[in-house]
Amino acid sequence: LWVATGLGMAIIDPHQLPTTRRPPPPRIESVTADGRPITPARDLSLPSGTSTLRFEFGSVNLASAAKLRYRYMLEVVVDEWVYAGNARAATYTTVPSGNYLFRVSTTANGEWTEAARWASSVSPPFYRTPSFITLALVGTALLLTGFWYLRLRAVRNQYALVFAERARVS
Repeated sequence: LWVATGLGMAIIDPHQLPTTRRPPPPRIESVTADGRPITPARDLSLPSGTSTLRFEFGSVNLASAAKLRYRYMLEVVVDEWVYAGNARAATYTTVPSGNYLFRVSTTANGEWTEAARWASSVSPPFYRTPSFITLALVGTALLLTGFWYLRLRAVRNQYALVFAERARVS
């Protein structure tokens, strides 16, 4: 292409243009937990007993949509990127309770974009909460104290009977 400018001629050769344009970063489009759709809001706390998470993501690229490749990671469950190819969904089953960060990144030519992130947490069941553990420890301490007191009273009664018998005999 030859272009006339006020300073002279400019020549643009399309074969010499840089082809390494990064695709736009991906978006997390939908999240489902145990089959229930969830709006992907920041720092969402999921109820206890949630075991299956499904993430659907995508990226808009009008020039080379067929070339897009994805990778994703759910930190804490998997500490390495999972290469998904052109698949646009990730499913995790048997997710334990804890705090999670899901990240997804895309590439069209080998250079990965900055990852889209979604932070969430799954609440632990009641029997794994600090309040339940405290309640169990206090209950155990009270039971042990009660057994100790009953045993101490039985030994005192036994000695009282023995001393009363000796006093009667003497």
